Amino acid sequence: MGVWVEKSMSFEKKSMIYWKMKKLCGSKDQEFNASERRKKNTIVGLWDENGIWCDNKESIAAVAISYFKMLYTTSLPSRITEVTDTIPTRVTKRLITDNVLVAFELMHYLDHKKDVKDCFMAVKLDMSKAYDRVEWSFIEKVTERMGFHERWINLIMHCITIVSYSVLVNGVAYRSIVPSRGLRQGDPLSPYLFLLCADGFSSLIGDATRNKMLNGVSICRGCPMISHLFFADDSLLFCKTSRQECQKLIEVLELCEAASGQKISADKSSVFFSHNTPLDRWVDCPVNFNSVYLDVSDIALKILTEGTSKDLETFFVTACSLWYSRNQVVFEENIRTPNQVWIFAKRITQDYKEASNIFAYGKAAEEQKWSPPPPGMFKVNVDGATSGDGNPSCIRVIIRDNRGETIAALCMPLNGQYLSLETEVLALEKGVLLAKEMELEQIVLETDALTVVQCLLAGDKEGELGHLLKGISDILKTFSNWQIKHLNRDCNRVAHELAQLAKCTGAK
Repeated sequence: MGVWVEKSMSFEKKSMIYWKMKKLCGSKDQEFNASERRKKNTIVGLWDENGIWCDNKESIAAVAISYFKMLYTTSLPSRITEVTDTIPTRVTKRLITDNVLVAFELMHYLDHKKDVKDCFMAVKLDMSKAYDRVEWSFIEKVTERMGFHERWINLIMHCITIVSYSVLVNGVAYRSIVPSRGLRQGDPLSPYLFLLCADGFSSLIGDATRNKMLNGVSICRGCPMISHLFFADDSLLFCKTSRQECQKLIEVLELCEAASGQKISADKSSVFFSHNTPLDRWVDCPVNFNSVYLDVSDIALKILTEGTSKDLETFFVTACSLWYSRNQVVFEENIRTPNQVWIFAKRITQDYKEASNIFAYGKAAEEQKWSPPPPGMFKVNVDGATSGDGNPSCIRVIIRDNRGETIAALCMPLNGQYLSLETEVLALEKGVLLAKEMELEQIVLETDALTVVQCLLAGDKEGELGHLLKGISDILKTFSNWQIKHLNRDCNRVAHELAQLAKCTGAK
């Protein structure tokens, strides 16, 4: 008996020591995990609305505050009455789990539909910042339409309009933001108020369905026609794949956005067509396809024989961009959004056209060589480099005198990736500023971007780059004498190599 008691006491001491050690190790693990989580969640920088990288505390806070101020500022909706007039004056019984089952059956029906009598599509919509964009005036009008008591409405409006927000950046709170729209996330009232506002969207679709402007889906004879299903801030809409119904659906969405402040997130939304929908139902497709069983080569041949050269160009450039993005996912684990794929395709097209313009400039350009400027003048050669690998674009500048001696040179990466034409304009701007900083009075600018030279000489200040060209033109007016010339890339080799060096190394 004594031996058993002694052993049990020994086991108790061992277990106590074990749990103390476990607790000590656990606290160290927790500290390590918290430290790693803090490092991972630290904001090191943000892009502002002008595409400038901000990496200090004050500028990061300014970017965040500017974004949220814009988000919570009312858009002053003007079409609220058009929506509220369609809302019924009573709330009907509903259950969201029913929608899940119905959605499954409808999607299964569309996926297996084979008869060609009617073709349908399902549109899955996702609202961008759904709670944050709800207009207070819209909530008030909806609750009035549904017959809620005036005192109750005043209490609700008081609850949602007295809020204020502060922006936390790396644990530090910055100045307060007073919103003029939006519902608070986590507030018990917010989901119910949002559902009341969703009735406006539902009523608009229901009204269009009753007027035969939209047709929902009925999976069999005697079944009700389903035009839309809602899942909180997500929605699933059904209609025929006709131009008229698509146009009506767009009108309904635009009216709902104008009244409630909601905005559709295009990147998170999608469209699903029934199995029997032919490819020629795509809007503005340049070619009629009689079969849905076509591979890429078949589609290209159809476009080649029936479409225009521009259609073929768009097809191949987009296909190239898609294949490049696929390789990025497979080999680099770098996922691109559809918008990034399209921007890359446009960049390819722009580079090709610019190269074609240079080639068409004539054989004289091919025989052109770099030559020193006249006495008393300085030659400023500029060039930009960009690529589709996600690295920042880069620019370079080299300034030489009439003896060909270099008096200044610069190569630097930009704060982000830009289109090739925009990179060339930024390089030209940097060259002009550098020459002005060195107090040069007479300069000759040279670039291999023919489009930039033509726009600047023609005084073209329109388009996306108009503000940059105008700024360059204003600075050039301060020089006593200036010229700008185009030369091919071989003659601009020094500046070009500097730009490539900056792109590869990130050096300045």
